[in-house]
Amino acid sequence: MSSTLPYGDWPPASVVQKIDSICDRFEAEWQARIGPRAEDYLAQIAERARPELLRQLLRVELYYRRTEPECPTPEEYEQRFPQHSHHSPSLRRGECPWIGRDVISIGSSESSL
Repeated sequence: MSSTLPYGDWPPASVVQKIDSICDRFEAEWQARIGPRAEDYLAQIAERARPELLRQLLRVELYYRRTEPECPTPEEYEQRFPQHSHHSPSLRRGECPWIGRDVISIGSSESSL
């Protein structure tokens, strides 16, 4: 987990377990081709843990969307998650190999949405 959570260097084990559980359900829906919305999962955890949950959900979503192949754009995520964009330093721009335009990707860059 990232140290960007407001818990200090490491969130409580119960929060980590909750995030893992939520992400497992989210990924199972992607594997079943249900196409879940990350927005619908954020309310399942305390507000202060939502930035980390969102980061983990987007890792899963981007993986499955790109296997389609889809090229989600940074603008799409800015519109979907305007209240979380300042919490997402690991979201950065990259190039979509299928259409050659900017897309959002997950990495360790310090740039934000």
